[in-house]
Amino acid sequence: MFGLNNVWDVIIVGSGIAGLYTALNVDENSRTLVITKSDIKESNSYNAQGGIAAAIGEDDGPDIHFRDTIVAGDGLCNPEAVKILVYNAPSIVEELIRLGVEFDRDKSGKLELGREGAHSKRRVLHSRGDSTGKAIMEVLIRHILEREIPVRDQTMVLELIIDDHICKGVLVWDKKREMIYPLYSKAVILATGGMGQVYPFTTNPSVACGDGLVVAYNAGAELCDMEFVQFHPTVLRHPSAPSLLITESIRGEGGILRNIYGERFVPKYHEMGELAPRDVVSRIITEEMERTNSDYVYLDITHLSKEFILSHFPMIYNECLKYGIDITKDYIPVAPGAHYMMGGIRTNLKGETCIKGLYACGECAGTGIHGANRMASNSLLEGLVFGKIIAQEVSSYVLNNGDISILDIEAIEKKVCKEGSLKEFRVKMQNLMWRYCGIRREEKGLKILLEELEKMQQDVKNMPVNNFQDVETKNMLLLSRLIAESALERKESRGAHFRIDYPYRDDIYWQKHIIKKKG
Repeated sequence: MFGLNNVWDVIIVGSGIAGLYTALNVDENSRTLVITKSDIKESNSYNAQGGIAAAIGEDDGPDIHFRDTIVAGDGLCNPEAVKILVYNAPSIVEELIRLGVEFDRDKSGKLELGREGAHSKRRVLHSRGDSTGKAIMEVLIRHILEREIPVRDQTMVLELIIDDHICKGVLVWDKKREMIYPLYSKAVILATGGMGQVYPFTTNPSVACGDGLVVAYNAGAELCDMEFVQFHPTVLRHPSAPSLLITESIRGEGGILRNIYGERFVPKYHEMGELAPRDVVSRIITEEMERTNSDYVYLDITHLSKEFILSHFPMIYNECLKYGIDITKDYIPVAPGAHYMMGGIRTNLKGETCIKGLYACGECAGTGIHGANRMASNSLLEGLVFGKIIAQEVSSYVLNNGDISILDIEAIEKKVCKEGSLKEFRVKMQNLMWRYCGIRREEKGLKILLEELEKMQQDVKNMPVNNFQDVETKNMLLLSRLIAESALERKESRGAHFRIDYPYRDDIYWQKHIIKKKG
């Protein structure tokens, strides 16, 4: 078809850490294709400043890492999934070093371990200070190229091909070739990342629209824990700057949050101060901004030495300097922003969904690891640990299944227009989600939100899509509705989900997962 191979053993959708590491671990005899909506470097993983948590310190152990993760998850973690995560973490670090990742070390050559929110020990490894994601991704990309694993970029998945409850490939829109066509395979692995673009303020890149969640839902897969969206407490808030994440490591190294009057305020609200769980710090900052009638607070690291700041946070230093902020001398204006999805496509411990042949890995997967609130630096680790497990499972699945089914799906020409037709709907949706389904929620606002989202979905239902952004907007309208429905249904406050009208955790009725399935 068009000089392209459209039949594969394994198709991996997404080029972040979960997608690429999975691809590298699939049996080399399998025909594996990686699809990415933008280019191979455009992902949350590539932009990740935070590190990888692994209990390798002398005073640490997987059992302590397990306990910290369970506590942070606020009663909703899957203990078995967490055990797999923490006990595999040290070997994953060894594997990354073997592949060529250079983690930061002290002057004696010993691996340097940082501490972040909700961790009781120093166990977070970084590379190049605040550019860990980029450092790891560059190594993985190099190995992908060396192995000659094909990557088809500028290609968006529109639907999963399902036949008799079995996933048999994907229907894609190829921007380069201006065609919509099917790609067939024995197995499909969704590693499409997060959905931060549902909100107007987010640390996520423009591609993080939750597309994988939507195509899985439309195909009949289950989504879980959609109400649990983590808002990172410290995102650069500057009129001319993008929503730049200011890594939690800064607070782990002694960064202080101050209000617009320069007063430290977090310890008044929580005994752990700046290292309280992210959901707590985000709510504290929101309350303090309202109390002081400000759009931001300050993060202060001016008491740290310039040498330390430049060696540990070089990327943040250079980015902030572009906007006239010298973080060695100036306070950093910050406010919360949407950051991470705890829920996702429901999977078992092998990454399998309820659809045969369909797997999910990384942020788009609902493994139960993060519960109601992800602990810092467990996310890159999750993509690696479960990417390896899924690769092994898929390799066996491919080996034990026969020929690939080719269905009668015609390819069609589909030009991509520069301008979409749904931009106004996207902006309205984002603002409504921030107002009614953001850091704090209540029944009245959620009902208003759902009514507005339903109207917009009806308005865009039959409108044509002219580019990828239009498809994303339709996807995000559906995703927003599922998040809002789950938030309305959960009548308690737990982890990242905070209800003003139900401010307390209720284990009697709500220590359970909310599942969403089409129909």
